[in-house]
Amino acid sequence: MLLEFLVTTLNMNSRYSLLFKLGLSENKFLMLGSQIGVIVRDKHNINYYKDIYIRISELIEDYCNSNSTLSKKIRTITILYKELNSSSFLELDLDNIELITENKEKINAVIFKKTSLSKDFSSKYLPLTINSKYYGNLLEGSLKIKYIDKLKSTISSLSGRSIPDYLLNLNLLTVYLRKQGKTGYYLIINKKINSEIENTIYNRYVFSLKTGICLYECTDTIKDTNLFIRKKKDTNLVIKNNKIIRLEKVIKFEELKYEKFLIKTTYKGMSNPNFGVLDVETYKDEKGVSHIYALGFVTLKEKKNKNIFYLTDYVSSLDSNLLLILCIDSMLISKYHNYNFYIHNMGKFDVIFIYKILKEFNFHKKEEYYILKSVFRDDVMLKLSISIKISNKKYIKINFIDSLNILNDKLKNLCKSFKIEFSKGIFPYNFVTKTNLNYIGCIPN
Repeated sequence: MLLEFLVTTLNMNSRYSLLFKLGLSENKFLMLGSQIGVIVRDKHNINYYKDIYIRISELIEDYCNSNSTLSKKIRTITILYKELNSSSFLELDLDNIELITENKEKINAVIFKKTSLSKDFSSKYLPLTINSKYYGNLLEGSLKIKYIDKLKSTISSLSGRSIPDYLLNLNLLTVYLRKQGKTGYYLIINKKINSEIENTIYNRYVFSLKTGICLYECTDTIKDTNLFIRKKKDTNLVIKNNKIIRLEKVIKFEELKYEKFLIKTTYKGMSNPNFGVLDVETYKDEKGVSHIYALGFVTLKEKKNKNIFYLTDYVSSLDSNLLLILCIDSMLISKYHNYNFYIHNMGKFDVIFIYKILKEFNFHKKEEYYILKSVFRDDVMLKLSISIKISNKKYIKINFIDSLNILNDKLKNLCKSFKIEFSKGIFPYNFVTKTNLNYIGCIPN
């Protein structure tokens, strides 16, 4: 009884002072020796507890031998204990759930409901850590068998449910006993489900020893000593250095039924056929500065009419800025009004030249001839609208949109995915210079 009391009562990584006394008849008490110090580390020292039991037994025997009538007066043996240092369970605050990410972005309230997160990842049942010293008291040997058997008996008798399979093989389980209020206890059961050195995975279950009900269940994937992922239902909580750094949620979309789609819908044509594509090619001068030497566009309605602007054909002075202005002006006409022109990887390449040249044109003209409006995300331009005023209330506008955000892959791979007859090939971009724009000859290496 003493051994079980110490194992189930004393917390890990704590220091205690124990004192034993005998309760005698006539409300008298007798102290059994001086206080005994106990240091509990990551696990209980069972041999030391046995030594305490032997010592107390010897003291009682000595007292009884020295006073023959004392044994008849003993009514109770009381254990007094005091924790010398408080050891609270590790708690991570989920109150400010919108501020838990590294970049301080607010969490989408529709996807991550605050009340649901607080319930699913509450520290009430299982601390948000992989440090097992916060789980309670480790049960080993006969004590582990005793408490698991007690849990199985409670499950069968009180909850009326069948015993889970994972409780049947004790060798695979690590079991901790944790206090629940003043009188109750939780059993925290850990089952290791893989044997890899990295990404060790545990299924964790928290049972009420009183009711036999599983109060909490989750899966912990341990990346290293400072990083782990706790999964509860379809949500992952990523914890690093005892701080919550990220939330992840698996969202499953219903699979589209192709046959059903064919029966219930008919193709009515695209909602907006007024679009085209544009591309820009550049060369680098001797200083490493890039200049436009070719660009062109084509629209869906005029697929055979490819509008190509080549530097040596249009601008004798080889002024790249002027070449772009000529192209843009040919697009800002009434038949292309409100057209969307898609440019692949526009935000990181083409638009840098387009925007700069049009801005400089406005600056030298000392008026906002080209009205520019842009949409950014993470310092990358997603869309650029270009307008010119042709009368008091009339404007012509075209839009440049980065198609990489719609079809997120290289053009070469997209050609394969959509089974395009003519795929994007290899081109010697670094070969082109201002002096060989009209090069005719062997293909460079």
